[in-house]
Amino acid sequence: MSCISQRMPGYKRTLKIYPWFAMLLNCLFWMPIFFLYLSGKCGIGGALQLEAIYYGGIAILEVPSGFFSDRIGRRITLILASIFLGTAYLLFAAGNSFAVFAVAELLLAGGFAFASGTDTSLLYETLTITGHQDDYLQKEAFVTRMSFAGGAFAAAAGGALALISFPVAYYASFLAATCMLILAIIMTEPVNCDDPPPQIAFHKQVFKLCGKSISPALRFTFLFSISMTILLHIPYEFYQTYLDNLHIRLEGRSLSPLICGFHMAATMAVGAYAVKFIPTLIKKFSCRTVLLILFIGELVLIYLMALVIHPVIAILLITRSLPRSITWPIVRALQAPELKNYERATFLSLQSLTGRLGYSAVLVIISSFATDMRADIRNPLLVAACIGTILLIILLLTKLPFKKINLPDAN
Repeated sequence: MSCISQRMPGYKRTLKIYPWFAMLLNCLFWMPIFFLYLSGKCGIGGALQLEAIYYGGIAILEVPSGFFSDRIGRRITLILASIFLGTAYLLFAAGNSFAVFAVAELLLAGGFAFASGTDTSLLYETLTITGHQDDYLQKEAFVTRMSFAGGAFAAAAGGALALISFPVAYYASFLAATCMLILAIIMTEPVNCDDPPPQIAFHKQVFKLCGKSISPALRFTFLFSISMTILLHIPYEFYQTYLDNLHIRLEGRSLSPLICGFHMAATMAVGAYAVKFIPTLIKKFSCRTVLLILFIGELVLIYLMALVIHPVIAILLITRSLPRSITWPIVRALQAPELKNYERATFLSLQSLTGRLGYSAVLVIISSFATDMRADIRNPLLVAACIGTILLIILLLTKLPFKKINLPDAN
């Protein structure tokens, strides 16, 4: 206990600054304009190849980074994530060739891969050490609200900055990553001095967690996370094209970059606000029912995008991240007690990777149903909605054992 007592001030400091770290991680000023920027530099084909490099990097680094976090530590992993992201943003801002952008994409993938799973693991384990693990859902909900608020500000600012210069948006993200690095350095590693992790080989750890993912305790949340990851990416992939198809112009000039920026900002703001309804929802319904209702809502939105191009649907698209803001804290609160400290980040990375690979497979399928992906979004969206319907049926057939989780305050 003396080891923990000596670190207690550091743990309390970590709990105070971690929400700000999560907010800065989501300050993606470049998000509303990255495709326009990269396609302008490298052409549409080059931009798509760069996106493929990013997803390839994620696929390679996602699970090993989680294992690194479980074995080496949360703090050093978040420090590396901050360095990777900051370097990537500098290369994007200053680069002028495909090769430089390709390196930047790999660093970007490394940054998000190293942060994935490690961030929430650090929060849960720090709360556990300080005796407040029952407050995890409350804290995770607050962190989610902070993340969405940061994303809303960054999206609006990034869209506005792009009217001046696209690289400025990346420089703004570099400043956010620098602040992340400072916060990560002053965090305290959550260490259980009396329970060191067993030394398990990487492949054995992954194989063990693959089996654990289909255990009765984790099966529903694992499948839900994968399915929701796929579903949430569909509106995100098409919303810029959908808004562009509304042909909103000023004096002959397309306002799509600015509109996309403010649309994403509104989306994030709605997500941040929706977090406050988590207590009400899980008091009125079971956790499984809440998750399924929000999944169905996202699925209906995709059907509407496929069938109607109208400003009203564009407004409804602002709610596309609402399911993520509500479901992610609930899923993490359900999963956290079922995982050991030395396997938590690896499991979350494995779950994230599976969702990304599933989404990549869906992209391959739906791309074959559009001759012109930029203009023809009806057919690929309908196919995506059909795939989402199949995933919904699978979830309906999967049970979630009853679990009581501590509720955050309603205010």
